[in-house]
Amino acid sequence: YTLIARDWKRWKQLHVYGGIALFIVIAAPWYVLVSLRNPGFAFHFFIFEHFYRFFTPEAHRPGAWWYFSPVLLFGLLPWWPQFVRAIVGLSRRTVMQTQPGQFNYRLFLWTWCVLVFLLFSFSSSKLASYILPIFPALALLVGYELAQRRRGDLLPSALLGMALAVAGLWLAPTLLRAGSDISLPMYRAFLPWLVGGCALLLIAAIAAFISAYFRQTSAATLLIAAGLFIATQVVTSGAQAFSPVYSGHSLAQQIRAYNRPDIPFYSLNDYQQSLPFYLKRTLTLVAYQGELYYGIQRAPQQWIPDLDTFIKRWQSVPQALAVMPAATYAVLQKKGVPMQVIGRDPQRVAVKKP
Repeated sequence: YTLIARDWKRWKQLHVYGGIALFIVIAAPWYVLVSLRNPGFAFHFFIFEHFYRFFTPEAHRPGAWWYFSPVLLFGLLPWWPQFVRAIVGLSRRTVMQTQPGQFNYRLFLWTWCVLVFLLFSFSSSKLASYILPIFPALALLVGYELAQRRRGDLLPSALLGMALAVAGLWLAPTLLRAGSDISLPMYRAFLPWLVGGCALLLIAAIAAFISAYFRQTSAATLLIAAGLFIATQVVTSGAQAFSPVYSGHSLAQQIRAYNRPDIPFYSLNDYQQSLPFYLKRTLTLVAYQGELYYGIQRAPQQWIPDLDTFIKRWQSVPQALAVMPAATYAVLQKKGVPMQVIGRDPQRVAVKKP
């Protein structure tokens, strides 16, 4: 921003030394303590988890250079007209109109958005959430255009809201046809929430279009924004139907009566990250490392490398618990491993040693 706007005065307004000191006081203690207790953590976190992820495919999260473009466009719905107008406003004339010493906040926000977007587009590791930091800045840029209350922008925004709602209503029945035997009940539980949210958005978008047509631009803006917000809350609330797949809460409730700190607990060929939280204990991984390989390298005695070693350990202890994918449970059954099922979810089976 400084180079483009030739605005060097901003640096004099920053509390550089005090600000850096404050950040260090807030952030540094945790990293220092973890590094003292775990030698090598600083390199792993700051170098491997950042530079290696960016420059190499180590994280196994590939994506084309245009990976974030559909993410950006979908995240901006239904405000595409305002977004386009904000881009048009970012012209050389706009930049040249910046008076010496005057802060051009729109140029600053655009600089932030473009640099973050390009940075992660060139990264070797891509996840949709990586560009989330640009959306507050985009919200300010789009909000500036919304504040102009242009009828010509609100009409297509309302139409986009209708299209989004209709697409959701049209896709809703296909969820039932696409669902497997396991996921079908969950899709059925989610369907009313999806239909309800899309119906609310459709009604709000139609009302917004009518309001914009009759030049009630403030009402149109409020209807679109409120309709989209409420519809999103309804749909995401309904997504609780999928919690047995994505959360370990239901499985933990089934296991809780058998869980004691003195009983070893194993996680085979998988690691459900929320399960230790709900059980208030750690698990011993078996034939799985994933993102915990760093800790396993430093405490290999707390890890079992394969199922055969696990079976020997399982048979040598008087009591034990384990959780595993259904396919792994079938393999152990064929091997004659003594197990009693104490809990299930759509993907995993929890057992105890009888």
